[in-house]
Amino acid sequence: GQRAEIVGLNTVGLRRNGIDGDRYRALESALRALRKGQRDLQEIADTDEVIVAGGVLRRSDGGLVGDLAEEAMGRFKPDIAIIGASAIDADGDLLDYDLQEVRVSRTIVRQSRRVFLVADRSKFRRAAPVRIASLAEIDTVFTDRMPGKLARRCAEWETRVIEAPAL
Repeated sequence: GQRAEIVGLNTVGLRRNGIDGDRYRALESALRALRKGQRDLQEIADTDEVIVAGGVLRRSDGGLVGDLAEEAMGRFKPDIAIIGASAIDADGDLLDYDLQEVRVSRTIVRQSRRVFLVADRSKFRRAAPVRIASLAEIDTVFTDRMPGKLARRCAEWETRVIEAPAL
């Protein structure tokens, strides 16, 4: 599906951009978990340490949301965070529908040393009501197609854009 395609795009982009070795394998494992779901966490735990944040497990997609998830994310300072968004508007704002999820995402963006956004071209045609962050706060965007105006703004903000066809 669409999520699997963008995950494939993302791992190709990561490898092409100098992230390899243990960090690459850890990111690839995390992306694999996104693609296959929560059951892969046990497989990952067999080879890597897995830290699971608290919070409310959302039934629709297995996401952790709420006050406990936000508090848990605030305790960490990750080297790299990989986030998504439901929509990206013409101003470069990342948007979502779920206020609880947005609070967790904002904390992750604020706490992380580097933030990677994964977004396929459909995200640039959607609208959502709750703002997560600006593309100006993102280090690298992995996408299959970035609109020209936003690509120019990203260059002004020093936000790298990696375009690669979906696999």
